[in-house]
Amino acid sequence: MLTLTPTAADTVRQLLASARASAEPHAGVRISPARRGRADTSVEVTLANEPGATDQTIDEAGATVFVDETAAEFLDDKVLDASVEAKGVRFTILNPRSRARGQTDQLT
Repeated sequence: MLTLTPTAADTVRQLLASARASAEPHAGVRISPARRGRADTSVEVTLANEPGATDQTIDEAGATVFVDETAAEFLDDKVLDASVEAKGVRFTILNPRSRARGQTDQLT
C-alpha cells in the first residue's frame, strides 16, 4: 500500500483545510492515472469530495488519500512525498526499492 512521508501528510492536510469551505467533510486527495486505464509512471493528483467506488482509501496521520484501483497496484510499494514550490505543491512518488540499491529514482 502507498505510504506518505510526514511532509506529504502535512501538505495533504493543509490542502484539504484550505479547500474545506467548499469540500465535503470526507474529502481527500485522489491519485489516478494521467492516461485513462493505464497504470504507469504518469499519475495526476486532484482534490476529491469522496473516493471512487473502487478507490483504495489511505488515511495516514489525518491525511486522506484516495488511490484509483488502476494506479493502486503500481503505487503499492511506493512512498508519496510533497514539497511546496512557488507554483504550488509538487507531489513526488518515491521508489524505496531503488534507494535500497543506492539509487534515487523519483517518479512524478
